[in-house]
Amino acid sequence: MLTAIVGHSEKLANDARELGKLAHELESEAANQPAWWTSLRSGAPPEQRIAATAGTVAEDYRQLGAEILQLLAAAEQQS
Repeated sequence: MLTAIVGHSEKLANDARELGKLAHELESEAANQPAWWTSLRSGAPPEQRIAATAGTVAEDYRQLGAEILQLLAAAEQQS
């Protein structure tokens, strides 16, 4: 049984579908976007913001991938 848990974010799921990107791709975009209050203060028209939870969900997927690879390596060593 796997122990890794992948969290859920409705906003991130919507962003991924609308933009056609994976969580780890959105993670870097979310990290590089200006703070919401900076955009608000500048008076610029509102732009689509990537969910701040992108990094957390991407890390969950990395942990799941690592766990699967460890199980595969262990299974290969047994055979």
